Amino acid sequence: MEMKTALAAFAGLAALAGFAGEAKWETLPLGSIRATGWLHEQLMAGKSGMGGHLDELEPEIIGKPFVTRDYDTTKPSCDNNAGWCSELSGDYWLGLVELAWTSGDEELIAKADRWVARVLELQQGEEDGYLGSFRRFDDQYDDFHTFGSRLAMRALLYYYEITGERKYLKAVHEGLKWFAKTWTPEHFTNECGPTLIEQMAKVHLLAGDRSLVDWCDSYARWIDGEARCTGSGNYFRRQSLKLEFNHVGNLTLRAILPALLWEAGGETGSLLASERHIADMDSEIGWQANYAPATDYELVTHPAVDAECENCDFLYYFENFMHLHRLAGKDGYCDRAERIVFNAAMGARRKDDRAIAYMSTPNQFRATKTSHTGHKTGDWSYLGVYAPNQNPVCCAANSVRIWPEYVRQAIVKKGDDYKICLYGPMKMTDGDAEIEIETGYPFDFTVLVKTRNLKGRLRFRVPEWADEMAVAETGEGQWKVFFGVSPVVRARQDRNFGNERLRSVELGPLVFVQPLKELWTEVEEADNCEKLPPGWHWYDVVCAEKPVVYAMPESVAYDPGTIKVVRRKGDALPWVDSPLRLTVPMVRAPEAYDGDPAQARYNPPPAANPVKVDAAAVAEPVEFVPYGCTALRVTCFPLAVR
Repeated sequence: MEMKTALAAFAGLAALAGFAGEAKWETLPLGSIRATGWLHEQLMAGKSGMGGHLDELEPEIIGKPFVTRDYDTTKPSCDNNAGWCSELSGDYWLGLVELAWTSGDEELIAKADRWVARVLELQQGEEDGYLGSFRRFDDQYDDFHTFGSRLAMRALLYYYEITGERKYLKAVHEGLKWFAKTWTPEHFTNECGPTLIEQMAKVHLLAGDRSLVDWCDSYARWIDGEARCTGSGNYFRRQSLKLEFNHVGNLTLRAILPALLWEAGGETGSLLASERHIADMDSEIGWQANYAPATDYELVTHPAVDAECENCDFLYYFENFMHLHRLAGKDGYCDRAERIVFNAAMGARRKDDRAIAYMSTPNQFRATKTSHTGHKTGDWSYLGVYAPNQNPVCCAANSVRIWPEYVRQAIVKKGDDYKICLYGPMKMTDGDAEIEIETGYPFDFTVLVKTRNLKGRLRFRVPEWADEMAVAETGEGQWKVFFGVSPVVRARQDRNFGNERLRSVELGPLVFVQPLKELWTEVEEADNCEKLPPGWHWYDVVCAEKPVVYAMPESVAYDPGTIKVVRRKGDALPWVDSPLRLTVPMVRAPEAYDGDPAQARYNPPPAANPVKVDAAAVAEPVEFVPYGCTALRVTCFPLAVR
């Protein structure tokens, strides 16, 4: 072991880590890390929720495409689109495979096994090696075609990791060769098509087929050449950021491809290009207070308390951050990955995992069929409602993957060395080596790590939000990690207020909010969505009572030492009833909104910032809870001035 006992202030934490900047870590085979404690409870909520049942709720668009190919595209949710079915089915089944093997649940593993076996069986009936969900009469040059296929291929590659059986690698390799032969430059597309580069690069690394990388290079040159002239704004090694123009989900999926191609040795690959995308987002666009990208009807926009966050983007950016950490070795990417999961993702899902909000906002007074802030979109206005199957159902399907991905990527290795990147209760088994993590993190900041049979060094990620970090060896192969934290008030950029910044509150990786009392009501599905079976519902969520409107005193904004940390007994699933809360001094400021914000049709921003409050107004203690524990909340507050 290299790390013995250390205690450092924030400024010295890089020295404590001692390994910042080391690159090209490897993820472990799926199933090597299993969730325990509250993380396992979270995965079991997924089993009883969308993760275990979404194929039953959407049999045509999710259940059938890769295993029978007799799906009915005339169904409203399919929208006459085979590509749509391919994407959404691929999203879900990849998530189901990850959920099964990170939870270790035998029923889920058996379900995943059956799906994988059927995918292989269908491919064996194809003379040309085709692997996918499209039928022969479908348009196989459709842009979405590659998107769905690469997801199914990733699931099969997981089975190669798990079993070591080359039939899975061979199946994916043959499927990729079909695309490389069929999708020649005259058939290249500029949106979803390039995402297949991910699997081409991966299989080259596993099978040593340079022709796959050559195909990727030709695709990249086409994007930066002919495709640039189409006015799409999409590039390969430089992602343009145009407000109300770029689709955030597509932008995110494309941004990581240069780094993955760089890893595979492609001539057009570039780790810098993928890192530059994050830097450009930081400097040119900005991020929401919940650490998600802001959108206006899925298109890039500047942060705002009333700007939308699309659920798919939580997963896509999480994956990008973890790829960049693995390749560049920078701990800050892990911080960003945790924050988007703990805050944005958990704040947009029902806690029983049976519904999500396709679109959500940092300040949210209602989440209903009419609360979607992109109200100019007409028939799509229901995307703010909580449901398991909005059309499109991509966000529900991708939400299945959030927590399994968190577990899968929590520990990485290089040779005999291991690094804990994401903290939470789990157990890793890699050959004879074992790492067991016991913790209530992120609701508790003490982590106990037990190891067995480690030959190399054990490394710990150093969070940027920690005031201090102590690592002590408490016994042979046992470590106790402690993070010192204190409340922080952030000044938040908001397009509604120019240079005047709203304020939000954080502790460690968690954003804390004023929770609003919620009233959940079952409502009818939209006409273009599948009707749900008994026990499954759409939900409107509105304020159960008129919310008290607050502003933040300047004394708190500039000196958060008056914020108190409160620890209490919570629920076994801490996102239902958090054991960690804050008490924040706030001033009542009804002038902060025009009327009752809970009665507005769409989630409104404050009317002004700062807000003038009565000279006699006295700050009162207000209980804040983690963002991820809420569906309705106020995250960002105007300043109170007298």
